[in-house]
Amino acid sequence: MLRSVCFKNFVKFKEYQVMDFSGRGPFIFIGENCTGKSSVFEGIRRCLKLEYSTSISSVFDENFPSYFICNFETGLSGSNENIISGIVRLPLTNRCKNESDESMHTVQSSDERLYNEDMQDEQKGKQTEPDLSTDMESTSQQLKRQRNSSRDNPLSISGPATKRDVDLKKISIGEDVKEKNDLKSENYYKFAMKCSEEHPMFINSVEKSKDKKKLEVLQYYIVQNTDSLKKLFVDSILKQKSDSKDVDKYICTEFKSIEDRRVESNKGLESILSILTEEIVVTFPLRSIGPLQWSKSKRIAGEFREDNYREAEIRCEIMKYFLEDKGEIFDKTKEELIFKQLTQIKDYDFQLGKDGKIDLPKGKFALLKTPEGILEAKTFSILLSSKQYKTILLEEPDRGMHPQLVARMIQIMNQEKGNKRVILTTHQKEFISPWTVSDTFIFRRSKTKHRIISGKQLLGEEKDASMKDMRLATSQHISDIFFARKVLFYEGESEKLFLGELKRQILTSECSITSKLFNGDEDECEKLKRSMMKYTFIELNGKDLSTFYHTISDKLELNHLFLLDTDKNKSEQVKPERIFYWKDGDIEKMVIEMCKADDELANGLVQQNVISLDSANRTLRIKKKRKNKKRKLFLNERITCSNITESVRLLLEHCKPNDDLAAFIKRLMYLPF
Repeated sequence: MLRSVCFKNFVKFKEYQVMDFSGRGPFIFIGENCTGKSSVFEGIRRCLKLEYSTSISSVFDENFPSYFICNFETGLSGSNENIISGIVRLPLTNRCKNESDESMHTVQSSDERLYNEDMQDEQKGKQTEPDLSTDMESTSQQLKRQRNSSRDNPLSISGPATKRDVDLKKISIGEDVKEKNDLKSENYYKFAMKCSEEHPMFINSVEKSKDKKKLEVLQYYIVQNTDSLKKLFVDSILKQKSDSKDVDKYICTEFKSIEDRRVESNKGLESILSILTEEIVVTFPLRSIGPLQWSKSKRIAGEFREDNYREAEIRCEIMKYFLEDKGEIFDKTKEELIFKQLTQIKDYDFQLGKDGKIDLPKGKFALLKTPEGILEAKTFSILLSSKQYKTILLEEPDRGMHPQLVARMIQIMNQEKGNKRVILTTHQKEFISPWTVSDTFIFRRSKTKHRIISGKQLLGEEKDASMKDMRLATSQHISDIFFARKVLFYEGESEKLFLGELKRQILTSECSITSKLFNGDEDECEKLKRSMMKYTFIELNGKDLSTFYHTISDKLELNHLFLLDTDKNKSEQVKPERIFYWKDGDIEKMVIEMCKADDELANGLVQQNVISLDSANRTLRIKKKRKNKKRKLFLNERITCSNITESVRLLLEHCKPNDDLAAFIKRLMYLPF
């Protein structure tokens, strides 16, 4: 089973990331689109057989090393044993330095400048021929000295920075000297090792084939040493340490001085990765299997029906693989039970027809009308019934599913705990509960970086206390916070009615707020709309969870604001800049104060049954609920949805820059993202 992964400078992620899968799962990846969820799945695939990759993953910064490393626990020898496999991508001009040294991003090393100057010479047509008189032995000694030197100072390794250095290196491994424009800009490696001390690390250097359609092995290497550097590297991976220094040192030392470990051929890496690959399966998001996407399609005509079925049947690849299996890979009785428990319908009994094609009781063409959620459910039941897959990675297995179907899927995964390690990506809030938070990973992105926050980080050391708060929070749909870009926390029902209508009217431009609130500035109005689009509103519901919410939001690096009454006990643990207090006490008093300064607004709200005029002392009051002494905005039984809509429109159109409502709106508008 997959136990953990760690990676750095990989695709979208500049900083070192560690993901621990040592719990029982299921492990849930959530986050906006383009936050890196699929990139992690991609990295895991890269750590398996070479055939699983037809390209090389991108890096965040191509000037620095990139790696993705998996830690597997497997029973290769009849007992549990850890195996580490991974990929490493090294630029030829790499400088392995501490990332705290900001100068590495802006200042070239002397070696890099020499290399760039040589390349510039080439562009100018200058001839810089390598010194071919250097013999093989002295070159080999030079490489060994470089390796020994790198062990003394592993964070200041300089790679083959000049054209001459690269040519000498090519000579030392028996390659013909190539022209400068044929030089690679990077080296790409795959490696694997059993973690016990006596086992070596097998490394293959890899490059794209000439036709660019696949990857192929270029050279083979074996690292036999069992020194302290390797022990620190292995220990850091197995214990999921949050500091990358031991991993960085090992990679910068071993992989930058690897040529003296070269062997003619070796199947060690292929053998280990083949066994790992048998125990793990990764799915891609299933789109529609049918070729028809809309009513304007030319293929909607009956003459194309047979072709449409044929194409759909070919795309049911997982189902076809399962139906053709003779019970060697899948437990078909178990699959049937899972599928029935999940769907609770009998209409979809997929079988192979006499022609070897997928058929259904209603005829083969019923395949074209099979709902996407049913197809996903079938894929899920098939993979969980496998006899060999110990780790299952599912990309959005809930696509097209009803929430009740999702709930049953979660129940089935919980039943399989201990037998399978399920890791999935989703955009469904139904997966988030107090019992799944600790095994959830939240992917977040900002303008400057992508990062992953684990549920264990959110709960912190006081897990029992945090779990209690989490159960209270989740019951109030706090799972919304994990999917949010900005959050406004508010107190009660009046605020819920007011804020919901406020947001709707601003986004739909149903009210005219530009002239008074923004002095005619249309750009400011558009800025407000863009800001409101990013907000998720979450109700505190009277529970004293503000400190908990604040802590969670800070750990998520999520911009958030609390809208509170001034009579609320001020929490010293919530930063003052994260709270907006109504200046006049509460939302009801804010409305009354606006009406006192604007007779037209007051008359309008009287007509909407929101406020009343006390004729005895000429004062304005919020209309109260029956049998309730509290006067709460919009909670009078006579107030309808139409009254709320018109009242909010009036408040926005009469809002002036000095009003408390204006201050609140501008606070929402300028809360940074």
